[in-house]
Amino acid sequence: MRPSLFVSFGFIILLAACAKPPQSQNEMPAFYQRLDAAHVSFDPVSMAQLINAWRMKNNLGPLALDAGLNTEAMKAAQRDAQADRSVHGVMPTLARADMNAQVARPSAGYRTAAEAFSGWRDSPGLNAAMLDPKARRLGLGAAYKPGSKYGVYWMLIVAP
Repeated sequence: MRPSLFVSFGFIILLAACAKPPQSQNEMPAFYQRLDAAHVSFDPVSMAQLINAWRMKNNLGPLALDAGLNTEAMKAAQRDAQADRSVHGVMPTLARADMNAQVARPSAGYRTAAEAFSGWRDSPGLNAAMLDPKARRLGLGAAYKPGSKYGVYWMLIVAP
């Protein structure tokens, strides 16, 4: 075997050994995981990180992920999923009157948290909610309904 062929063959083997195998659904960052897939659950922490990075880029402080607001957001997303309707632009009635929520914004159809965040950033109303300078707390919810028109239903709640 010629030395140059041997070196080329060795280089190819080295490159193959360094290559990463394709990521499975479970190895992907949570905000890229499809919520319309079996056995995938919504991770509000990773989505809150996206929103807080956006707020930082816009010279605003981070929002604290609030357990009570998350519960309320999940319930609202589940109600929309059960009704199988998009309620974009309709302000939902929140169950807990003592939450002092400034804004609750529904949306539907985004398969991943990254898609939802991108859509929210491009929506004047949702973007204004994410960038509300008076907001201090955040609640996020997502619910998947197999076979529904929109698939995944989302809720964003921000509060002082």
